Amino acid sequence: MTMRRSSQAILALSLVLVLSLVPLIGGALSVAESTTLISKGPGPAYLGGNEDSFHAAISGDGTKVAFTSEATDLIDGVTITGGDGSIENVYVWDALTDTTVLVTVGDEGGSGNGDSFRPSISEDGTWVSFSSFATNLKGAPESVQNCNIYLWNAETGDCKLISHNPDGTYADGYCDYSSINADGTRIAYQSSANTLSLTSLSGWYDNIFLWEAEADDSILISARPNGTQADSSSYEPSISADGNKIAYLSFATDLIADLTLSTPEWNSNIYVWDASAPTKLITAGTSGT
Repeated sequence: MTMRRSSQAILALSLVLVLSLVPLIGGALSVAESTTLISKGPGPAYLGGNEDSFHAAISGDGTKVAFTSEATDLIDGVTITGGDGSIENVYVWDALTDTTVLVTVGDEGGSGNGDSFRPSISEDGTWVSFSSFATNLKGAPESVQNCNIYLWNAETGDCKLISHNPDGTYADGYCDYSSINADGTRIAYQSSANTLSLTSLSGWYDNIFLWEAEADDSILISARPNGTQADSSSYEPSISADGNKIAYLSFATDLIADLTLSTPEWNSNIYVWDASAPTKLITAGTSGT
């Protein structure tokens, strides 16, 4: 069991989803009508998986749920590497068919050979981004043993490497916390790599990057107004449906021109990057700093 999961996820031994709309009745919210167990084995018994499931992400239309699981019995006939539950894999459950598919399939069948986790899912559930240490994912080039960001295509079942250098090679640092937009064409993610974009980076700060499908390339988001590297790390991006805005937390103090932060040293703040406007500080005090 890894330390990546949140304390709430640790408490949830089986992943459940409330599958009911919450209509307004007389101005008050109604009680949800049903709860469905998703992280279960096949068949009519509806037993929960034999290991923990966590990191749930639901599609915008509510028909699909991506999640991480250490369980080895969620799908019949699929061999899970690390059969003792030591490997994390990403799955997608379909509400319309009540079936689960393995996202992190190995290039020779079965599952990937390293942990895959923290999925983010598109509006209709056809695209899923996730973090992975696996080196043998179906459709992706053989990788080094590092954490990278991949994009899964539901139609082909293939995984595409997102966190690559401009020349297509693997990044030189850890990549995690991906967030995908509605149509799967833009993915924000966090990385300590220095080689992902054409921007000159040094040290081992974590930065926020934006991958765009059309260019198949990443650009630095958590940058100074002049486009250079900020003076500290930034983490955990969240992207808007259209992919034009990205919120993230940062310990940097120079993301906005002529702004002197009044927060104590080493405190984090929340910023929003806008593709058409300068970065804004969200956690500003009453004085605006």
